Amino acid sequence: MLLDQPGELVTREELHRKLWPQTIVDFDHGLNKAISKIREALGDSAENPRFIETVARRGYRFLADVAVVYDEPAQQTDAGASEGAPSRALVLKFFGFAAALILAIYLSWSFYPWRQSLPPIHSLAVLPLKNLSGDASQDYFADGMTDELIAYLGQIRALRVISRTSAMTYKNGHKPPAEIARELNVEAVVEGSVVMGQTSEAILKLKKAKSLDTLSLIIGADLVDILCVAHQFDESVQEGKRALEIDPSFAVARYVLGQAYEQKHMQDEAIAEIQRAIEISGHSSVFDSGLAHAYAISGRQQEATTIAKDLESRNDQNPSAEANIALIYVGLGDRDQAMTWLNKAYEARFNPSILLRPFFDPLRSDPRFKDLLRRIGLPN
Repeated sequence: MLLDQPGELVTREELHRKLWPQTIVDFDHGLNKAISKIREALGDSAENPRFIETVARRGYRFLADVAVVYDEPAQQTDAGASEGAPSRALVLKFFGFAAALILAIYLSWSFYPWRQSLPPIHSLAVLPLKNLSGDASQDYFADGMTDELIAYLGQIRALRVISRTSAMTYKNGHKPPAEIARELNVEAVVEGSVVMGQTSEAILKLKKAKSLDTLSLIIGADLVDILCVAHQFDESVQEGKRALEIDPSFAVARYVLGQAYEQKHMQDEAIAEIQRAIEISGHSSVFDSGLAHAYAISGRQQEATTIAKDLESRNDQNPSAEANIALIYVGLGDRDQAMTWLNKAYEARFNPSILLRPFFDPLRSDPRFKDLLRRIGLPN
């Protein structure tokens, strides 16, 4: 049901009627347990949702648009058939963030067991995302998003995900997805595209989305975040407070509110919000680096340095881990170390959208940073 209505609220009552029509007493327990198991398998959480959003007191929402398309394979000759190749390929075309794909794939076999025509997915390949901007310099951006998507999907133990090296051989190719699936011996092929838009356009769209669903936690947090990117810090703080009125335990809202406070030089408030986000959701390179940055610019350099060294020692598979470390060194005023880690992030093909954030403003006049943006295809 979530997959059939991407981006729309699916109420608990609708789920009850569709999935457990004969159950009365234990419905709430069963639904909560089912959602919990999906989140556990995906490494997701209710407080910091990347895949399934809980709409307070109402139901759940699938966070991006996904279409499932079946592509029947071309007729094979005996000589061309590969042993053990799948009989058909399931092609998932997505629009939106990488998290949506993971949810779509998992929901396909978790919420729709009665669809006999839907094959279980145990292996897949993520094809290079297409750059729709028409600007070849933005190929890096698209490739970085591809790598981040592969890393996210690779965290699902039940899935075998084809390596980036193998997938990249199909960049700019025109083979049918079913043929690619046979060649790679996978059951699903993921296709998608990336295009960067203007910040002002994103703000307008998020505000419209919020007006249509005032209780959406993730839309509220996204609006707080993009307002901060646009340097509209007062409005960002106001939206952050509104989001927490809906759910005070929503970690992402606390984190982005902390970022907005930091830009307003309200360091005590910023640190308190980010610390609370970590208490709710646990440690991650994103939250920890944000806290360290707040420590650094508030004069608590030793604590910031300790977190930086701890993150450096971790074997973090997040493609943007090095960029998060660079953020700490920006706060510490160490431009050389910041650029060293950003160049490591570049080699790791990180998601470069992090560089649009105001925390990197101190580097914008640095020729090395300008060169990095040029290589990535981002505006300075």
